[in-house]
Amino acid sequence: MSVASSRVSLDGDDKEAHVTGVQGEMFQQGKPVSQFSAPNGKVQSESKHMVLWGGVTLTSIERGITLKTDRLTWDEAKSVYVARGNVWIETKDWRNGPMPEIWAEPDLEKFGSPEYFK
Repeated sequence: MSVASSRVSLDGDDKEAHVTGVQGEMFQQGKPVSQFSAPNGKVQSESKHMVLWGGVTLTSIERGITLKTDRLTWDEAKSVYVARGNVWIETKDWRNGPMPEIWAEPDLEKFGSPEYFK
């Protein structure tokens, strides 16, 4: 992950690193499967959640699918992205949205409402 600037907060039990100008990749089995960018983000060390906000773009490298949202959280325990607020799913052929919330696998092979993942 590359960042334009960062700061670390040591308040409370859950230490956080706040970043701006975030760009990075998600890996599965040592291979990059998606790329993300956002104006703002934070990583919570205890919960292992990454939260991006302010106009987030997530793109599947192999599938050509792009997810755009106001806020994106990586949930390490469930191995899913949780996109909330003004969510759009786009390919070169179609566009769907806005939706209030979508969950997605790291490579965007599967995505849908939270109920789909339970």
